[in-house]
Amino acid sequence: MTNPGDDHPFHLRLVHQRPRFLFLRGTPVSDDLQVAVVGTRTPTLEDIAHARAIAGGRAERGVTVISGLAAGIDSAAHGTALAVGDRTIAVIGTGLRRSYPAQNARLQQEIAERWLLISQFWPDAPPSKILR
Repeated sequence: MTNPGDDHPFHLRLVHQRPRFLFLRGTPVSDDLQVAVVGTRTPTLEDIAHARAIAGGRAERGVTVISGLAAGIDSAAHGTALAVGDRTIAVIGTGLRRSYPAQNARLQQEIAERWLLISQFWPDAPPSKILR
């Protein structure tokens, strides 16, 4: 857990309504080369192929892939990044002790063991949509 300010990643410090706390599981990294790959939870096979090409191509070049660990495109991006470059960060919509969707529990565990999970929610918090 970290407080807002110097401990937050640089780009997050620029966000107007940044979360007050971040909970981390894994290894924090300072990495300037990052790409977000996010998309629909109900992708076509073509959508999955595109997500894998983007995530895999970037991860092979040392770029960290960031996504939300949702079903569909997010899962494809994380899985591909782990398979080819081992560089992925999941920003999840639950507490770190929860897995959502349930079918991503193993992927979430692997990301935590090999890279990094980030949540703005208390560790046991259930899934939540962020409403602004």
